[in-house]
This record gives sequence, C-alpha cells and structure tokens, in this order.
Amino acid sequence: MDHADDAEARALARLDELRAARAATVAAVADGATTPARLLRSPDPVTAGLRVLTLLEAAPGASKVGSRRLLDEVGIDELATVEEAGPDPVARLADALDASAAAS
Repeated sequence: MDHADDAEARALARLDELRAARAATVAAVADGATTPARLLRSPDPVTAGLRVLTLLEAAPGASKVGSRRLLDEVGIDELATVEEAGPDPVARLADALDASAAAS
C-alpha cells in the first residue's frame, strides 16, 4: 500500500465516522433525547454537516410538509446544511421551534 492509498483509506474511515455520528445525532432527535432547537443553538461539527430538514423531520410528530413550510418561513433552503443555512436563519428557526414546543 503506497502513501496515496493510505491517505485515501484514512479519509474513507473518517467519512464513515462522520456518517455514523450524524446517524446517531438524528437517532437522538427521533428518540426524543434531544431536540432540533437545542442542536441548532449550539451546533457541533457533526450537526453543522447535517441537513436542517433532516433534523426537523427526525423529531417525533414532525411532518414532511410542516417541516418544509417552517424552513420556507425562516428562509432556509430545504437542502441546506446547518452550516450552509447561516447563523441568523438558524437562530430564527430555533426560536420558531421553541415557540411551537411551548404552544403545544
């Protein structure tokens, strides 16, 4: 195995670790162990790489249509990751999620 193959193997292993960490984060939202609002307020590198829509749809009781409408209301593209969405729209979304949770 030459140096290029070794570097590629390390990169692929790192991608596998990231995918597993992202899946665990989504599972934590789905299980109710955390909320999308909490993750959006203080995103770590794993959360920053997740699509915002994925986080919203993973929440118990969330609907696909409602999640997309909420993203549209705060001005976040449905394909954007947390990092791509930007801090201001993400903060507005977290506020909207908190308000929605308080109302229910």
